[in-house]
Amino acid sequence: MYNRNTQGWLKHIDFILLDEICLQVAFILAYYIRHLRWPYAVSLYQRMGIALAVLDFAVLILFNTMHNVLKRGPLEELVKTIQHCFLVFALITVYMFAFQSGVDYSRITVFLTAIFHSAFGYIVRLIWKQIVMRYGLTMDRKDSMLVILQTETADQIMERLMRSNLEGYRIVGAVCTEPTDRSEIGGVPVVAEIGGAANYICQKWIDSV
Repeated sequence: MYNRNTQGWLKHIDFILLDEICLQVAFILAYYIRHLRWPYAVSLYQRMGIALAVLDFAVLILFNTMHNVLKRGPLEELVKTIQHCFLVFALITVYMFAFQSGVDYSRITVFLTAIFHSAFGYIVRLIWKQIVMRYGLTMDRKDSMLVILQTETADQIMERLMRSNLEGYRIVGAVCTEPTDRSEIGGVPVVAEIGGAANYICQKWIDSV
């Protein structure tokens, strides 16, 4: 569980580390497709791999590209991911120009790395956001909220809640007013039916309903 008092970019350190991993996987895969070799066995590409890691971290921190990452929808996340990758590879182009090594590198490798980084980064962010929201893995100090829903309109209401700016709140569970065999609604676990809600609240830390 995260430390609730952590502020700034550190509260998104998990997303930052995952993005770094995605970039390295993209770089290794792109190089292997082009050269059928391990990139870190070649000193020239060792330097590029290290430069990519440093520049990616710099963009993540200096441009704060993970700001509000948990509140972004899929389309907005796609735009932010592409913008982030564009900045990284604009800087790596400057790096190659500054060290006059552009002609030594494979343009196909650089191009494929950018594409793979965008794709892997986007997919991993979407998956990790679902995990973070489902299990309440958040650094923000938020009150836990239990949502009571009518069964027939549960999906629509939960979707609206997820799109809303629930500043200060974290949805930890859903309660249906009628019997249901569903285990989750919109990624939020169904924790009880209405008859068992009081018992659930007594056993868990719930700040609001």
